[in-house]
Amino acid sequence: MKIQIIGLGPGNFDDLTLRAYNLLQDETHLILRTAKHPLVNEFSLRGIEYTSCDKFYVTAMNFDEVYENITEYIISKAREHQVVQYAVPGNPLVLESTVDRLIEKAREEDIEIEIISSVSALEAISASLKVSQAKGLIVLDALDMPEKEFYVGQELIITQTFNKLIASDLKLHLLDLYPAETNVIIIQAAGITDQEKIIKTQLAELDWHDFNHLTSVYVPKTNVSDSFYDLIKIVRDLRSPSGCPWDKEQSHESLQTALLEEAYEVLEAIQLGDMNGLCEELGDLLLQIAFHAVLADEAGYFNYKDVVNSIVKKMIRRHPHVFGDTKASTSKEVLKNWEQIKLEEKEEINPSMMDNIPSTLPALLQADKIQRRAARVGFDWDNIDDVWAKVEEEINELKSAEKTEHLDELGDVLFAVVNLARFINVDAESALISTIRKFKKRFRYIEEQVKKQNKEFEDYTLEELDEYWNQAKEL
Repeated sequence: MKIQIIGLGPGNFDDLTLRAYNLLQDETHLILRTAKHPLVNEFSLRGIEYTSCDKFYVTAMNFDEVYENITEYIISKAREHQVVQYAVPGNPLVLESTVDRLIEKAREEDIEIEIISSVSALEAISASLKVSQAKGLIVLDALDMPEKEFYVGQELIITQTFNKLIASDLKLHLLDLYPAETNVIIIQAAGITDQEKIIKTQLAELDWHDFNHLTSVYVPKTNVSDSFYDLIKIVRDLRSPSGCPWDKEQSHESLQTALLEEAYEVLEAIQLGDMNGLCEELGDLLLQIAFHAVLADEAGYFNYKDVVNSIVKKMIRRHPHVFGDTKASTSKEVLKNWEQIKLEEKEEINPSMMDNIPSTLPALLQADKIQRRAARVGFDWDNIDDVWAKVEEEINELKSAEKTEHLDELGDVLFAVVNLARFINVDAESALISTIRKFKKRFRYIEEQVKKQNKEFEDYTLEELDEYWNQAKEL
């Protein structure tokens, strides 16, 4: 059995190789992947008979199924006739999925494959656009865009843009990687005399134009940085089944303290005027943002692109004096506009283990970090009973302290309570923040009840207000 795979070239009859032309005029069974090729118009004039596989494009549910059905059909015809010719647009070895599948099947079933090469659509596009294939040109398939975005910023030719629906999907994919104003070129019927058409447009307007089976898209080399994607990928890898045990255990809640720490370390670097430190600390803070974005993506809420797009849209929206027609010549006017828009939108030398704990951290957070570092070298309580005893000891000392000693003694109580929180695996900072929020929510309820009665706080006794407090607790 033998399958002769013939390349029909971009569409001009004189682009056919002599070998291909002679084979097409043979009496052998000729099957076209598609009859929707400019060259096919010449076949009738020259007495070349053929059948096509266009019916599979109508009956299949997706392109994978189309290509698989065509492959099986060609194999079956080869078994039936021993020798068949299978003709495809362009060059058989350039972006021809059915040819790739036939070669693989032929190896399994001992079928001889002969490739009759030709000029590919890629050569025609390169010639029309005058771009060199030898300088890093990357060819992609619009129907199968790679997940790994290695091609971002490189010179691209994207084929298989058959219609506006595919072009629209391609546009949305590229808009996640490129600015909307990126210049692109649509090329139709490349290399075909009297049919070739070149359209220059912007990425945002890509699907505003007409597309057919002879249309490709050219994206010139662009200086686009997507390092944030690399960071996201690292976090994803760390949380993958083969990743880091610690990273796989983290959640939004468990990372709260780390987020606070990194933010305050950024502040300290700014206060110290340490630009090298600021660069590093901003990277650490960015990691926290990336981590939370990945966690949200895993849960199906949003991804890192949504985070970036959200702030981009917000900054444009809140700066109408830059991106719109609003006038604002002073900072005061800018801030006034900003607040109005918000209302409309929503209702060292002697190193120590204690070094690098920023003094700008909240006191509870500092206490926790200090205690954890001391515990690393064994300076810690043996069990929780000792910790409880220490808390009680400090409370008793506060009770019996003179007024002038209250500051120090209260600090000791708080420090001991942080130690207790550490032993029972509760973040003291988060616990206090939670209590503050709870207090504010309950107090707001009291305010609402007082307001409903058209009274002032002074009109109530503490016991009456406490009754409202208890109602808020129940709610």
